[in-house]
Amino acid sequence: MGRRTFIIIFSIFGFLLLAETIIFLSFFFHAPKISDEIEPGSHAVHVGLYTPSGNSEWPLNSHIPLSIKIDSNNPIQIIELYINNTLFESRSFTPETQSTTFYDTWHWQPGATGQFIIIVHATDTAGFTGISQPVVISATDGSSSLSPITLPSGQNLLDLSENLGLQLEAIQAANPRFTDPSMVFPEDETVYIPNSPDPITNQKIIQGFLIPEVEFAPLPDFAIDSPPTIELVNPKLPETMEEDSNISPITQNQNFQYWLKNVLSDSNDASDNTAPDPSATEEPQKESSSIFPPTPPVTKADFSGCDVKITLQNTAAYYDPIDPLAINKNEDGFFIYRSRDGGKFERITSWSKIEDFKDVDAFTYTGYSDTNQYGVVTYYIASFNSTAEVPGNPVSIPLNPSTCKKPSRAGGSSPFSETYLDDEGNLVLPFSLDLAYFYIQQVKGNSRTQAWRVPEGNRYFLPESGVKFNLYHYLDTVPALRMDPDLEIELDLWGWSGGALVHAGTYKLSLQRSILLICSVEGEGGCTGNGGGEWLPEINLSTSKPINEQAYEVMWRASSISPIKDVCIQLAYNPYLSEDWWSGISMPIYSFCTNSKKADNTGIYLYELGYILYPSGGKNAGQWGVGMSNIMNFDSNWFQYEVAIGEPFTLFMRAYPRHELSGFNRYTNIGVMHYNTEAQPSELPPLASNLSSIVTVDILEDTYVPPNFEVMADWGCVIIEEDPTGTFQPGQKVCPPLVGESKDDCAGKNAFHCLADAMYDQAMDAYDQMLWVWDLWKTEIAKWLSATLGPWCYNSQECRDLNKKALEYIIQYYTGIPANPPSSDELIAESAADWIVNSAIEMEKYYTEQDVSAIEALCEIEKCKEKIKEKLKEELKTQRSQASQPACTSSYQAYFMGKEPMCLNPSIIVHPAPGGGNYPAMVGVKITRKVDFASLGVQKSDLDKYMVDITVTAENTFNNDAISGPLYYTARLNLPWIEPGESFVMTTVLLPCSYDLKMPGCTGGTNYYGFEALYFDASSTMKAVEMCYSTDSSWAWVPCTNGGSDTWSFKNPPDKSTLEVGQP
Repeated sequence: MGRRTFIIIFSIFGFLLLAETIIFLSFFFHAPKISDEIEPGSHAVHVGLYTPSGNSEWPLNSHIPLSIKIDSNNPIQIIELYINNTLFESRSFTPETQSTTFYDTWHWQPGATGQFIIIVHATDTAGFTGISQPVVISATDGSSSLSPITLPSGQNLLDLSENLGLQLEAIQAANPRFTDPSMVFPEDETVYIPNSPDPITNQKIIQGFLIPEVEFAPLPDFAIDSPPTIELVNPKLPETMEEDSNISPITQNQNFQYWLKNVLSDSNDASDNTAPDPSATEEPQKESSSIFPPTPPVTKADFSGCDVKITLQNTAAYYDPIDPLAINKNEDGFFIYRSRDGGKFERITSWSKIEDFKDVDAFTYTGYSDTNQYGVVTYYIASFNSTAEVPGNPVSIPLNPSTCKKPSRAGGSSPFSETYLDDEGNLVLPFSLDLAYFYIQQVKGNSRTQAWRVPEGNRYFLPESGVKFNLYHYLDTVPALRMDPDLEIELDLWGWSGGALVHAGTYKLSLQRSILLICSVEGEGGCTGNGGGEWLPEINLSTSKPINEQAYEVMWRASSISPIKDVCIQLAYNPYLSEDWWSGISMPIYSFCTNSKKADNTGIYLYELGYILYPSGGKNAGQWGVGMSNIMNFDSNWFQYEVAIGEPFTLFMRAYPRHELSGFNRYTNIGVMHYNTEAQPSELPPLASNLSSIVTVDILEDTYVPPNFEVMADWGCVIIEEDPTGTFQPGQKVCPPLVGESKDDCAGKNAFHCLADAMYDQAMDAYDQMLWVWDLWKTEIAKWLSATLGPWCYNSQECRDLNKKALEYIIQYYTGIPANPPSSDELIAESAADWIVNSAIEMEKYYTEQDVSAIEALCEIEKCKEKIKEKLKEELKTQRSQASQPACTSSYQAYFMGKEPMCLNPSIIVHPAPGGGNYPAMVGVKITRKVDFASLGVQKSDLDKYMVDITVTAENTFNNDAISGPLYYTARLNLPWIEPGESFVMTTVLLPCSYDLKMPGCTGGTNYYGFEALYFDASSTMKAVEMCYSTDSSWAWVPCTNGGSDTWSFKNPPDKSTLEVGQP
């Protein structure tokens, strides 16, 4: 019985123990974490910023009252005022002056226009901290007050202006009811005179952020400066306001209306800064004194584009790696808070407790990424434990309003449907424009400078040129603006699209640039002293003094929106390749980095060219910096071994100021120094030409012949077309023999004589200079053509030159004549014959000053044209056939190919076999003179201002990569003079870009695999465009406005094996 009772009692005890264990574990695992228990903003130190009210506006010269109230359980030790990411003022209290409550009004004068985020941070003697909600205000242009005066009778505004020494316009603006300044006032009339605005006394001016503005009224074609707006101010203070001895009576009068509007108004909905009762003491939340507060963290934030990274600044005061015990700073974790555009701080994420140095590194270097942000964002990190949150310092970041957009209501970022400025300073338009121009003016608070047109006069930019308008580069050319790194600009953009005038929109932006300028006058003090120099982005070095004895002042400037940590400056012999300090420089000469003084955003250095360019001693540091691991600080003396003293050269310089907020880091413009060299070409988009279009252009698709690509085994091989000697059959493939396999039938004979006598099939030596043969052919054919046209033309050098020029029009070339026969010799020869006969007749009339032509009398026009056409067709075929034999035209190359030189009988007509050699493509275009009034007004003397450009681009896929780019050099054809309504056919070779990537038209695209990867099986587009000369433009040649053009899309051969030479 006792045993049973014991078992029952033990079971009951075990059940209760199990139940208690379950309850305990349930509570342990389901109890909320401290981070969940702490309400956002639970600070042991309560900080309130009650005036000014949020989103209020103040003149930049006003003294803004900052009403601050702080409550704490412990005496308040430090109060810090942050304005736009800058610690503006800090006040510390000694034990004798410390109190748990603080209420006072500080005053701050902005001194600059823009938006300002104001935050107060406080620390008590126990280490607890608190932070106020942010307040955002806007500073506008300084205001003036008015004073009433009573004038004696007989006075007018003109008398008042003269007696008081005030501008008449300002007095009229203050008294708008008096429209006639000569009107005599009635007796005892009261008028108002403007008082001088309060001076800016603030010695610590903080850069204002851009005030967001969605849109504004379009600018007119011109703007006239208007007098400043002058507001009437009540001269009396309200009885409830006590006078502050720190503010002058004038300032108090001036600020009265802003007290009414901004101080006594309702608080901003986004802020909890409710105006307090100064006599009341708010009882803060009682905290446990048994636990120490965590150490306040040091917030660090940076950004790139629209992404912000928040990190914990690891300083010795926070985590000391020498003392492992310093890891424990009493925190259980961290919170990160964010405010946008002066709204309430919101807790956005938490960070776990730092247990060891790996956690320190994670927070210090990895941090938290807050992506796709917009507006002015302010962050702080707060450490916490069971006692309270302890907020650290705030950091504000103004993101670019043109690129960092507010998400749409449907979610995601709003697509760009407006003009904006990209990170490189390029102006991006929302739609395509044929021609573009804009008006620009500088914004200074509420005022604007007079607008000016860009480009000047009645000129237009060509957006379709592919050259972006870089606003930074343009501002370097404007003397009034090139010195200012911080600018507010308004643009009003216009353009033409499809013949209609289009308003592309208005745009306001704030620019934070970095600038590099060089003094135009040699020597120390050239610009900083009395040298009379000018700060310029590009200068000419003096030629009146040895170059190694010259020195020039160089100045860098950067935006003051964020403090500068340091600045690095580079000097190079070649233009920079990219905005990369290490890989973007070619032939570096000299570079150095230096720390910047606190709050200093400018620096001036004296560059002594003798010390930098011509130092003493042997070669050192590797040629132009090759092998240098640290090019941040570097100097090389290789320049003096490449450029002797007195020889011409150009130097390129740039600077890289680095901000504490790296998102504002910008390379400066490129400073250029010339010594007997030409100025750098403009980086602005090209300007449309003022010339009128004169021709239409048509691509003759049937004339196109693709290029041929050599295959070593088939090099020099040809396909027989015609053989009157009977040696070969049409269609037969004939190849040069290998070295040592042939019999020399021309031994001891000159190769030219051997060819001329038609006595050989192979030759040991042949025509290594086919251009010389081509020129001889043109000369001989020109003689024959002249003889056909009669004695006058044959005996006239001008007529012979005309006929030779006609042949150049027929086949234009860079390195040789086309080898592949086009399928339209008839069309080409007939067009040339018409032009030759008609031009010869007009020339004869011009030189003989007769209305009748001997050519017309002696040569039946149609028969003469037919005879010339057949001769041209015959000669074209012969010359192309000879050019199709690389073993004949280049015996030197044949030697390296292991082949014997071989020249077939000139009567044998051939074309290259597939793989027989590298031959360019060929195409013909037809131009037709327009008959409109603009074309009729063009004189023959202006013909050299017109050309036709032919370009070919391709798109393809290679190794699963989409590639694109140009296929051929840009072929530029000179136009012959043709009468309105007449046409002319020209042919041209198209040289593959694989020959020389630096040739015109061969840059750009995304092809990194070579020409053949892009060419075979690609979709190609050929464009033929009439080009006009454009004066004072970054491009000398631009597409004519409404000019002739044609486009043809086609497919390239799939591979070499399917390429039929002579077939399009």
